Amino acid sequence: MKIQTQDTYHGTALMQIVEHKTFKALNKADDQYGHYLVNKDIKLWVKYASDEGSPWQFTISENDAKSIQADAKSKGNTFLILVCGRTSICCVDMDELNGLVDLSAAKAQGIKVETPANKQMRIFGTLQKKEGLKVAHNSFPDCIFE
Repeated sequence: MKIQTQDTYHGTALMQIVEHKTFKALNKADDQYGHYLVNKDIKLWVKYASDEGSPWQFTISENDAKSIQADAKSKGNTFLILVCGRTSICCVDMDELNGLVDLSAAKAQGIKVETPANKQMRIFGTLQKKEGLKVAHNSFPDCIFE
């Protein structure tokens, strides 16, 4: 089987998850690429940017937003996982995501991740443009299991 670019980036995030001490199971949640189910009740939406340096740009399509909202209404926790090249991985929970983008918008929206020198990562979205959401480089994958 030929290895696709997105498999490389998703694999980086999924490998860290399966090595976590509380990991039990990993499944595809449905037929949408990047949608995973961990331990029966943790839903993940994995996106990647292949650029090797900051900032990394991600797009949340209208369809992505609807699907993420549907997950959030179901039992368990839902997270957006942003794989930033070969540098770091960000974990965004639903409260944080709702502060970054409008999931009910009928248009695609952007998310940008920056890594200021020797500081926490900062995530900016359509709704959050000033300070940015601060995320520690070492917060993933613990963030999905807490």
